[in-house]
Amino acid sequence: MPFPPLHVLVPVALGFDEDPMSAELLVEAACDIAHLDATLHLVFVHSAMTPMIGFDVGLAPAAYYQSLADIEEREHEHATKQLHQLAARVGTRGRHALAEVIGPLDGVGESIIDAATRHHADLIVLWSHGRRGLKRLFLGSVAERVAHLAPMSVLILRGPSPG
Repeated sequence: MPFPPLHVLVPVALGFDEDPMSAELLVEAACDIAHLDATLHLVFVHSAMTPMIGFDVGLAPAAYYQSLADIEEREHEHATKQLHQLAARVGTRGRHALAEVIGPLDGVGESIIDAATRHHADLIVLWSHGRRGLKRLFLGSVAERVAHLAPMSVLILRGPSPG
């Protein structure tokens, strides 16, 4: 990996329930690490909403599924807007940024690695929220998955603790 890196992938959390300041801090940290001529590839993994009805077999009213689709569309638009604002912020730091909303592959970690590979990233910079206990058991660790599977360097920074 060239140091400072020239191609940095920065996966950011931009859902409705995420603190936008967390994404801003991560992007700022990536700018501090990256080469002056670097390109930062900002990505948000947009995953499909899971129906809240247990063992969903399509028996809920059509309006329920339409409302899920509407929420997903609004979240996609929200994330796209936030990504472009973050990209503009990168530009004020003298670096180039590309913004992309991606869909999940086999999982969020796998989607991040796929994006890093497609963009020929030298480095992936992401947060770890430091979940412990049952939260970690049920939610897993995207950062840990990326670190284990990525063919490129991964820098995991201690992020803000989730609420």
